[in-house]
Amino acid sequence: MRGPSHAGRRGARAAGAAVALAGAAAALLWGPAAGSAQKFPQAGDFLTLKSRSDLSPPRITVLTHAPGASTGDILLTPTPRPGRQSGPMILDAEGRTRLFLPLPKGRIAIDLEEQRYQGRKVLTWSERPTIVNGNIYSGAPQTKDYVIADDRYRVIKRLHAVGRGVSMDLHDFKLTPWGTAIFIGYHMVRADLRSVGGPKNGWAIENLIQTVSVKTGQLLFNWHSLAHVPIRDSYARWSPKQPVFDYLHINSVALGPRGTLLVSARHTSTVYLISRRTGATIWRLGGKRSSFKMGPGASFYYQHDARWHPDGTLTLFDNGASEFDPKRSAQTQVLRLRLDTKAHVASLVRSWTHPGTPLLSTSQGNGQVLSNGDLFVGWGSQPWFSELSPTGQLLFDARLPSKADQSYRAYRVYWKGTPLSPPALAATRSGSVTTLYASWNGSTEVQAWQVLAGGSAKALRPVTTAPWTNLETTIQASTTQPYLAVRALDGAGHVLATSKVLHVK
Repeated sequence: MRGPSHAGRRGARAAGAAVALAGAAAALLWGPAAGSAQKFPQAGDFLTLKSRSDLSPPRITVLTHAPGASTGDILLTPTPRPGRQSGPMILDAEGRTRLFLPLPKGRIAIDLEEQRYQGRKVLTWSERPTIVNGNIYSGAPQTKDYVIADDRYRVIKRLHAVGRGVSMDLHDFKLTPWGTAIFIGYHMVRADLRSVGGPKNGWAIENLIQTVSVKTGQLLFNWHSLAHVPIRDSYARWSPKQPVFDYLHINSVALGPRGTLLVSARHTSTVYLISRRTGATIWRLGGKRSSFKMGPGASFYYQHDARWHPDGTLTLFDNGASEFDPKRSAQTQVLRLRLDTKAHVASLVRSWTHPGTPLLSTSQGNGQVLSNGDLFVGWGSQPWFSELSPTGQLLFDARLPSKADQSYRAYRVYWKGTPLSPPALAATRSGSVTTLYASWNGSTEVQAWQVLAGGSAKALRPVTTAPWTNLETTIQASTTQPYLAVRALDGAGHVLATSKVLHVK
């Protein structure tokens, strides 16, 4: 473990050269699944709202919703197509859109997750410039950060990586009960790449794992990969077309047992357990130098999202293939493994694959074990997200419009959001029928809309009530009154909020 670097003039020149080279490191790390044809945007792929013309989220298609599926909300961060909006997205249990939070043009969100900060539930996500040609290493360090937002969608904190030339990685960010945050960073360094077919004095991407104080941003822990994982452990191969060699590619970090960190590295096909105190590697699972003998069905390649569980097992999203090794496996799976640390054997508890369409995801993805034992899966570079029972039964299955709309991860949670802004309303009139379009972007509690109408803005009376149906609900009311508003009602009929009054001629 080393402290933050403080390069002098020579180091600054090297860092500048590395940043320039990073633009050439265009490995297709994110993008359409291997062998798939990218579908171009269709008019029906996105929702259009009359009450909020500034919002245009991707349309969700629910394929399966079986009895027994969980009731929690769904968190996504769809990858934007050129010219489309990007931002955190929340669906209800049935796959209907509750929130779409578009970011400024040229910015994207990745890995929307529910966590806890100062005893309260918050949303976190990474934010960075748009990824071009799959190159996740483009963009200056100061343009990449992690965001913490409250239940009213106010940003309460932004955190950055610490150190000269160090960028915040987009892959994972964990808040701890101690007021700290753990995340992945990276920088470009000189390295001997001869073991992977490269030059002696080449450039490599070194991963860092940093812990900082959320309140102050002070660096508390700084783990450098090259001090612990040699470049020869990589399954990736150097190419002159990608002069900055991404040898490790850490993609998840989480608290492990007894003061440790559980770390997943894609390009070594290895999960590491490291000490949070010393940074030393306690064991390696998988890859070229596994500390464990891999039992039948326990092997994995190019995995994501390694998570430790209270029963002593761990789960991971076994991509099984990558863009540089697309035929390693025929199908992606989620594995649950049990580790015998005395006998040094890893055994398969069970595996899950997509029960309908066989899916091979060459990047991204996660498998979340729910409190009832079900598994919620975001299929990474494939646009599906699913809930599976402990026995593999498909309980819920939905997808984004195309493989261009993939979401890095997907989660099922119980989120309660209340926007600061009031509900929005638009309306048109034809004869004695008024059609209203009501929305309240971000509200997870609204279950119905009550229409108010009257001869003046101060004399409104209820005329009809309609169930909430999606981000925007269309309501037809038999009224010719010129002034209209809507009330958002919860499941018990209580008023949550009221829109501004709208004058319709």
